[in-house]
Amino acid sequence: MKKSLILVYPKKISSGYSGDISLALLYLSGCVRASGFCDYIDIFDFNAPLGAGKTVDDLIKTIGSRHEGLTVVGINCLYSAAFPEVRAIAQRIKNEFPNVKTVTGGLHPTLFYNEIMRGCPEIDAVSIGEADADFPNLLRYFFGAAGPDILNNVCLRVNGEIITKTRNNYIRDLDSLPMPGYEFYNFDEYKTDTSTRSLCLFSQAEAAPTYAISVRSNLLWVKGSGQGAPTVCLMKYRTFTILTASIILKSRMTI
Repeated sequence: MKKSLILVYPKKISSGYSGDISLALLYLSGCVRASGFCDYIDIFDFNAPLGAGKTVDDLIKTIGSRHEGLTVVGINCLYSAAFPEVRAIAQRIKNEFPNVKTVTGGLHPTLFYNEIMRGCPEIDAVSIGEADADFPNLLRYFFGAAGPDILNNVCLRVNGEIITKTRNNYIRDLDSLPMPGYEFYNFDEYKTDTSTRSLCLFSQAEAAPTYAISVRSNLLWVKGSGQGAPTVCLMKYRTFTILTASIILKSRMTI
């Protein structure tokens, strides 16, 4: 029986440009890919500039096209204001596909996992804190390949009882993480005219100092703060290689 994972980046609550890529889902998909446990992985981004018209109906169609076996849907929830949308998406999924497992994670769920599990029956589990190493084990549990003893950093229902597996480890060596799942993003959806405004390519850092990487006109602008961060770098961009942001990307990447 085929096993599918769909990672969802909900619509951001913002009046400005919202076409940045979720590094959380990028790394998470890479870790799941490396586990070799899923037959199909997809990232469904409501914020892609050329996919901004995506609706929950489109997500339901995507799930339906892959719901020929076992399916887990992970919904990113970075901040509290996004949670009503996360919950609405989970409710719609459960209405259409009661057997699909729904998981959320991010800053808000990490702080309020008990409240979410008690008050939101449409959400089957909350990933607490860093999910890179532990999320593949949650998939193994949901897909019936392991028992709950394998779980870590998660709050979920087991036979109707809410169980919390608290954190007992942190990722000490970020270089040990698999390469991000670039292949699961449709980068054609992110093409946009940058001649008159800045474009944030990556808005989050994986346990790294604060970075802002953007393109304005034909210049690459990299600004960082914190120990080990680059200062400010401007360079011509037509085809360029990001070097100063290699901490984030884990390798040199030509765009």
